[in-house]
Amino acid sequence: MPEGDTIYRSASSLRQWIGGRVVDDAQSRSRDCDISQVLGLTITTIESRGKHLLIWFGEHEWCLQTHMRMTGSWHVYVAGAKWQRPRAQANVVLTSGDRIAVCFNAPVVRLLSGKGIDRDGGLNALGQDLLGERPLDTDALLQRIGALDPTTPIGDVLLDQRVAAGIGNIYRCETLFVHRLSPWTSIGSLGATQIADLYVTATRLLQRNANNDSSSRRRFDSEDGGCFVYGRVGLPCQVCETVISVCRFGRDARLLYWCESCQSPLATESVRHREVAR
Repeated sequence: MPEGDTIYRSASSLRQWIGGRVVDDAQSRSRDCDISQVLGLTITTIESRGKHLLIWFGEHEWCLQTHMRMTGSWHVYVAGAKWQRPRAQANVVLTSGDRIAVCFNAPVVRLLSGKGIDRDGGLNALGQDLLGERPLDTDALLQRIGALDPTTPIGDVLLDQRVAAGIGNIYRCETLFVHRLSPWTSIGSLGATQIADLYVTATRLLQRNANNDSSSRRRFDSEDGGCFVYGRVGLPCQVCETVISVCRFGRDARLLYWCESCQSPLATESVRHREVAR
């Protein structure tokens, strides 16, 4: 599932295979992407920004923005190699010498001018990229959360890319479990340190997997290195053996996995008391 770590690895791979190369051919089937504008330009910068992947051309004259959501992915092929997906699913195809970079099934594909991306409301509204080079700015993070309705559940806030960019559903579920927090806990009932600690954990887990050579298996804090709760509906909790639950949750009705015992309101209250004592 494309989350911040997936996009980070995709950007790293694309930099390795096509970074610094000149675009010999460019095709797109997106109405928002006249990719012919980048013909003859050098691919100068490739970066992840939360769940967005940005490819810059020339002297930052043009920027190709893609957002994978649930279905998209980038592939790189040597010229003549068989593609893993049908050509009809290709949003963008960039050819540079013997390398072909293909973006498949991405719901968002846009080509923006350098000035246009500076004015883009969606990108500018993003919170700090948790996989960026800067250390986590907890003051800015808490300021953004402070502007939200205090009754908003923390399970919704963790997915809000305007607060911090890069956390997806897997990291939401695992972070909440690590902190034994009920997803329904309102942000107004949590202390500043407790909120900051949640994002420190999410950042640590994202960084661990962004730099993991094995893209097929993310590593978390459980004994076997897998998930505590995500995708484990019907299986026993690895801490208390209560059966893991799942439901549709929040604004986007995403599947939420949690342990009703470890993350009960009583468990959350116990965590809160420890926070006050500390």
